[in-house]
Amino acid sequence: MIGVGEVFQAYRDGTRTSDADVAIVHAPVDLNYRPLTVALVDAEATIGSMGDLSSDDSDRLLNVARRQHFSNRTWRSIVTEAGLAPEFAKTLADNVVSLKRNDALQMLKALQAGDLDRTPRPQWKFQNTLFFQSLVARSRG
Repeated sequence: MIGVGEVFQAYRDGTRTSDADVAIVHAPVDLNYRPLTVALVDAEATIGSMGDLSSDDSDRLLNVARRQHFSNRTWRSIVTEAGLAPEFAKTLADNVVSLKRNDALQMLKALQAGDLDRTPRPQWKFQNTLFFQSLVARSRG
């Protein structure tokens, strides 16, 4: 895999480890897979970009977003649980900073430009050890 973008770098560097940081719930194909929840990486970027927020409000929003399960994380739920005015959810939604989208666009640009590092990766050889064979045997019942 060739990684591109800010989200990839965070996982590569170990500052992010949970797949829940990028997970979302989306609508079915009939609704064009429209996102129904907000990824934590995008919530953090959006809240961080809101220069007119007090540090207390920003901290409350970030803490709520980080505590919520990805399947429940919406702007409305974040704002409500943080105790802010309900209409602030629309402000956040109207000013989304999507790291996931930015990274996808960066990948498309890199593909179009041919700028991806194609250095061969080190090869590895699978070691079929007795331990591995034992695990396989146990999994077969």
